Amino acid sequence: LRTCWEREPALFAGRQLYLLRNLSRGRGLGFFTQDSNFYPDFILWLLEMDGDDVIHQSIAFIDPKGIRNSQGLDDAKIDFHRGIKAIEQQLGDSAVTLNSFVLANTRLAEVQWWAPSYTLTDFEQHHLLFQLDAPDYIQRLIRLATH
Repeated sequence: LRTCWEREPALFAGRQLYLLRNLSRGRGLGFFTQDSNFYPDFILWLLEMDGDDVIHQSIAFIDPKGIRNSQGLDDAKIDFHRGIKAIEQQLGDSAVTLNSFVLANTRLAEVQWWAPSYTLTDFEQHHLLFQLDAPDYIQRLIRLATH
């Protein structure tokens, strides 16, 4: 993230960036769904600024994990990118965008058994980013998180 910040200042122009380490179960921020309890490891908070005024907040909940043995795109942590949008709607604040991402530390070739025809772009639509196969995964995450 720091390298991306230094190499691509235009991506962060007019923004303040905060990366928070979420606390563990029972003390951190968790989401409770019908299928599971989800405590993302990190919270990325991007503030879009106009001078000293915050005009938009993009909050992304990020969970790095190995997905080789995952149940596919129906895995609760992967599918949470949809569930978080329901929470965003409940907030009712157009100045706040919520997103959820899984950062896979597994190679794409190791998971193609459950999605043989999927490309990196297909997975990206599910907010599943492959750290080892897409060196620009941070840039992809920032772009998705702020739109």
